[in-house]
Amino acid sequence: MYLSAKSEVKKSAGSLSLWERVRERVFHPLANRRPSPSPSQRAGDRRPRSLWERVFLLLLLFLLLPACRQSPPVDQAPDVQVLLTPGPDSLFVGPITFDLTLWDADGQPLDGANPVTLRGDMSHAGMKPVQAQATGDGDGLYTADFEWTMAGDWTVTIEATLPDGRLKIATFPFTVEELEESE
Repeated sequence: MYLSAKSEVKKSAGSLSLWERVRERVFHPLANRRPSPSPSQRAGDRRPRSLWERVFLLLLLFLLLPACRQSPPVDQAPDVQVLLTPGPDSLFVGPITFDLTLWDADGQPLDGANPVTLRGDMSHAGMKPVQAQATGDGDGLYTADFEWTMAGDWTVTIEATLPDGRLKIATFPFTVEELEESE
């Protein structure tokens, strides 16, 4: 009976039979106790990630980061000329009016560009850019109200969507000074 009971309860290869489990309990009462789960395992029953999983996730992150950045716009109309003229006494801190003129490759004024935007950026980090919208006055002339918010070196970038759908981009450097008041 001893041998038949033992052979009947044996399971597949690699696992303990019922008889072997009973015998272990009799001789080793703590042998079948499962270790208590760690606090991290109790929280979500998550297993720690292996080194290869961590490396894979890190590589995936580095591959996806460049996709998050927007590429800067490209000048699609190098044949179009732009002239940006500040008004008189306009290189001082405060509000100004910019005159902007657009010409095509043949030197003819270019009307109908919409939108025409101006973006002023200071040469040092941390400054909020100044943005303005220009309106068309005819004969290729556009005007925009703008404001220098601080003295220093500025770059004004023009982006104009031309009537044929191309984007014209031009950049102009300026140095703005504080207006000294006379006493």
